[in-house]
Amino acid sequence: MNILHLKYAVEVAKTKSISKAAQNLYMGQPNLSRAIKELETSLGIDIFVRTMRGIVVTPDGEKFLEYARRIVAQIDELENIYDNGKIRKRFSLYVTKGTCYEDALIRLINSIPREGAVDIVFKEGTNDEVIDAVHSQEVNLGIIKVRTSQADRYYTQLGDKELDYRSMAHYDSCKLLMKKTHSLAQRKIISLEELQAYPEIICENTDRLRKDFATVNLGRYTNNRIYVPSMSVAFEMLESVTGSYMFAGLPNEDILQQKGLVVRDSEMITFEATMEYEDILIWRTGYNLTDIDKRFINMWQ
Repeated sequence: MNILHLKYAVEVAKTKSISKAAQNLYMGQPNLSRAIKELETSLGIDIFVRTMRGIVVTPDGEKFLEYARRIVAQIDELENIYDNGKIRKRFSLYVTKGTCYEDALIRLINSIPREGAVDIVFKEGTNDEVIDAVHSQEVNLGIIKVRTSQADRYYTQLGDKELDYRSMAHYDSCKLLMKKTHSLAQRKIISLEELQAYPEIICENTDRLRKDFATVNLGRYTNNRIYVPSMSVAFEMLESVTGSYMFAGLPNEDILQQKGLVVRDSEMITFEATMEYEDILIWRTGYNLTDIDKRFINMWQ
């Protein structure tokens, strides 16, 4: 068994396919199959079994992969630390779609000196993908979004995975955002009929929040809708598209000031305790937060 064997097994588990893993590893499928067989023989266990649905990890394989992922992540991190004799820093973040992290990330990037040697990696996925990535040391920090009513279940899961956590943001309502110069901005409460003539910006990240807090079928009251992939794009659209508006969790005051936005209430919004959401920061137990990690957390709070 060698380091390559570990990387091969981790990639097969990730893709659940020998052929896809071989493509990602730039090697022939027969060679990868043979390497996996050699690894299993040397360990005396079956790591994978083939089924009609593809590759499935065995219970013994799960235990092996838990260690293999950590080792591979540590080796990758070690290889990335040094660049032409210069020590490189690394900031890695995996977030659940629906968390408003972009502004803090942009401010973090802008705060890094040009002469600094820093690698910044960030990804988006589901809560489970984020938790697994932090647990396996693929990334150092993760942000998940959960309903407050389900938070205890996630806290138990995080404890089982040996992950520490901190609740960072809380959403107990969904607000209407628009430019200060919007023709409806002087109104404190705005009806759906009044909004119907204007384009709605719908962010993939906040669409679930928007629907959960709606008391009516929004499709009946919005004519023009613009779907965007992230909050940063949504804020740019709010600034640029005349008359546009968006329903989202309440951003921090700095973002509102920077973007020239105001917050208004709408008759479509209701509040129930079961609809509360919170963003939770997670990291591995025993991991020492770096200066860059701490800077991001302070910017995000």
